[in-house]
Amino acid sequence: MKTVQKVNPLSPVVNFTRFAEHRIRLPAKVSSLLDLSHDNLKKVRVQNLTGEVKKIMTRSEKHRKGFRYGFVGWSGYLKA
Repeated sequence: MKTVQKVNPLSPVVNFTRFAEHRIRLPAKVSSLLDLSHDNLKKVRVQNLTGEVKKIMTRSEKHRKGFRYGFVGWSGYLKA
Protein backbone atom coordinates (compact mmCIF):
# COMPACT_ATOMS: atom_id res chain seq x y z
CA MET A 1 0.00 0.00 0.00
CA LYS A 2 1.50 3.32 -1.04
CA THR A 3 -0.33 6.45 -0.05
CA VAL A 4 1.17 9.90 0.30
CA GLN A 5 -0.90 12.75 1.64
CA LYS A 6 0.03 16.34 2.46
CA VAL A 7 -2.57 17.10 5.14
CA ASN A 8 -2.22 20.88 4.98
CA PRO A 9 -0.09 22.81 2.46
CA LEU A 10 1.13 25.09 5.28
CA SER A 11 2.04 22.18 7.59
CA PRO A 12 5.31 20.23 7.46
CA VAL A 13 3.39 16.98 8.12
CA VAL A 14 3.37 14.34 5.38
CA ASN A 15 1.38 11.16 5.96
CA PHE A 16 2.47 8.04 4.12
CA THR A 17 2.11 4.31 4.61
CA ARG A 18 4.73 1.63 4.05
CA PHE A 19 4.90 -1.99 5.15
CA ALA A 20 7.67 -2.35 7.75
CA GLU A 21 10.70 -4.21 6.47
CA HIS A 22 14.30 -4.34 7.66
CA ARG A 23 14.94 -1.28 5.51
CA ILE A 24 12.66 1.42 4.20
CA ARG A 25 12.84 3.33 0.98
CA LEU A 26 10.83 6.51 0.92
CA PRO A 27 8.27 6.95 -1.84
CA ALA A 28 9.51 9.37 -4.52
CA LYS A 29 6.73 11.82 -3.68
CA VAL A 30 7.80 11.91 0.00
CA SER A 31 11.45 12.46 -0.99
CA SER A 32 10.32 15.29 -3.24
CA LEU A 33 8.12 16.90 -0.55
CA LEU A 34 11.06 16.72 1.89
CA ASP A 35 13.29 18.28 -0.81
CA LEU A 36 15.86 15.52 -0.34
CA SER A 37 18.95 15.28 -2.50
CA HIS A 38 22.31 13.57 -2.14
CA ASP A 39 23.68 16.84 -0.72
CA ASN A 40 20.56 17.75 1.29
CA LEU A 41 19.78 14.93 3.73
CA LYS A 42 17.69 15.77 6.80
CA LYS A 43 16.60 14.47 10.19
CA VAL A 44 12.86 13.86 10.13
CA ARG A 45 10.37 12.91 12.81
CA VAL A 46 8.73 9.53 12.27
CA GLN A 47 5.64 8.40 14.16
CA ASN A 48 4.68 4.75 14.41
CA LEU A 49 1.18 3.34 14.83
CA THR A 50 1.39 3.49 18.63
CA GLY A 51 2.12 7.24 18.51
CA GLU A 52 5.83 7.05 19.40
CA VAL A 53 7.83 9.78 17.63
CA LYS A 54 11.54 9.50 16.91
CA LYS A 55 13.96 11.65 14.89
CA ILE A 56 15.69 9.61 12.20
CA MET A 57 18.31 10.76 9.69
CA THR A 58 17.63 10.22 6.01
CA ARG A 59 20.18 8.54 3.77
CA SER A 60 20.70 8.28 0.06
CA GLU A 61 21.75 5.34 -2.07
CA LYS A 62 22.83 5.35 -5.68
CA HIS A 63 20.24 3.83 -7.98
CA ARG A 64 20.98 3.69 -11.70
CA LYS A 65 21.48 7.33 -12.75
CA GLY A 66 19.88 8.86 -9.65
CA PHE A 67 19.35 8.32 -5.96
CA ARG A 68 16.70 6.83 -3.73
CA TYR A 69 16.22 7.67 -0.08
CA GLY A 70 15.58 5.88 3.19
CA PHE A 71 16.33 6.12 6.91
CA VAL A 72 19.54 5.42 8.83
CA GLY A 73 18.98 2.85 11.58
CA TRP A 74 15.51 1.83 10.45
CA SER A 75 15.87 -1.82 11.54
CA GLY A 76 16.89 -0.63 15.05
CA TYR A 77 13.80 1.57 15.18
CA LEU A 78 11.60 -1.42 14.35
CA LYS A 79 13.15 -3.48 17.15
CA ALA A 80 12.63 -0.77 19.79
